Amino acid sequence: MNTISYKEAPIMQNHHGVDARILYKDDKIQVLQITLKPGEYIEKHSMPLNAIFYILGGKGIVEIGNEEQEVSQDILIYSPSELERGWRNTGDIPLRILVTKILN
Repeated sequence: MNTISYKEAPIMQNHHGVDARILYKDDKIQVLQITLKPGEYIEKHSMPLNAIFYILGGKGIVEIGNEEQEVSQDILIYSPSELERGWRNTGDIPLRILVTKILN
């Protein structure tokens, strides 16, 4: 059995400048946790893969394509590869997002 603690996973370099840590990766999926501090955001961007987001804690705004929605803990969001996506932490605590990327 392989286990990993979020706190032990190294922060990966990313052009958004946010705390993102890979928890698992193989040739089919990648699982990571993104943490946005209050006021932090990830600008809308394209990514050539489908993604599933699960909010672990906090609240914020997710933008997928032309839609924008407020989200909070225990919400799951599916984002198809052809739509741009972005995030904003609108709360006063960290917004923690579990991301599953479906690799091609």
